[in-house]
Amino acid sequence: MMSENKMVEVYDVVIVGGGGAGLVAAIFTSRLGLSTVVVTREIGGRALVNSPYSHRSIENY
Repeated sequence: MMSENKMVEVYDVVIVGGGGAGLVAAIFTSRLGLSTVVVTREIGGRALVNSPYSHRSIENY
């Protein structure tokens, strides 16, 4: 039987989502001295317009 080496990391704050609000929350919690991790598919969240998850574009007026 194979033994598994598992690494356990403990954080004070876990933020789900790397959009604008999530990243700002991470900055604030880090500045408060809390260990913080951001869990996201892609940094930028819905603010990204050139991602494979977005079909929208921004028009320059």
